[in-house]
Amino acid sequence: MQIADYYQVDFTHQYSELGFDIFGEANYEQGVLKDVRLEEEDFELFEKDEQGLYSFMGTSYEIEEELLEEILERKKDQLDNSKGYSR
Repeated sequence: MQIADYYQVDFTHQYSELGFDIFGEANYEQGVLKDVRLEEEDFELFEKDEQGLYSFMGTSYEIEEELLEEILERKKDQLDNSKGYSR
């Protein structure tokens, strides 16, 4: 963040360590850091079948990362659409 502040730039950092159920995205924009990550209960939203396909809300995915990106995008949308708190 210090480097981004120095150069007056924003950044997005996507991170994952699937062996430890870590998947998320940190976004630094105009001096504000937003870090959205999947929680344990998010990893329980989908199932893997006998053929190795992941299913989530009626859609099948061959690649787990694609499914996790979908869940993360939904989570980010929910946070963006929430009222939150104001002063």
